[in-house]
Amino acid sequence: MKREYRVVFVVGGPGSGKGTQCSMLLNDMKDTVVHLSAGELLRELIRSGSEAGEVVKGITSRGHIVPSYITVFLMVQAMLNHPAGTRFLIDGYPRNLDNRVTWEGMGLTCDAVVMLDCPEDVMRQRLLNRNEGRADDRNEEVILERIRVFLDESKPQAEHYAVEGKLRKVSATGTVEEVYEEFKRACAV
Repeated sequence: MKREYRVVFVVGGPGSGKGTQCSMLLNDMKDTVVHLSAGELLRELIRSGSEAGEVVKGITSRGHIVPSYITVFLMVQAMLNHPAGTRFLIDGYPRNLDNRVTWEGMGLTCDAVVMLDCPEDVMRQRLLNRNEGRADDRNEEVILERIRVFLDESKPQAEHYAVEGKLRKVSATGTVEEVYEEFKRACAV
């Protein structure tokens, strides 16, 4: 990439509030930060009806992680295609070791990793109660699989960045506003 980019990854289990907190931050900083959601980029691909979208749909419907080369390609493409973007908030990434290795293997870095720390029972209940039109939010078996995948594969990747001093944990169990105040401070780069 030719431009200098500043990237903050936002990670947390399903239902931890990544989308909500990122949306609030974007409202406050809409002229200076571009929000990219790995999950939303994948959902856009699914909605496209393309062959690649059908493959991704099959993977996500089982609660599994999409191959890194697809996710990284979509994120890099979105960053390059954003005319004014130089500061990016990327939520839902990295999801596993391959994601992180693929990202870093392309010579890309991040400035910080903000992890929304949320207990499993709270994530499960939030997902069962929300209605965002996602089929995988109402299926308890898939919810438990998504939580397991986060704990086994995604959380260790976020914690990897602690060694570099880039990991910033935020408790996701207060009110939306309380979490936001801590989240906003953690995202400052």
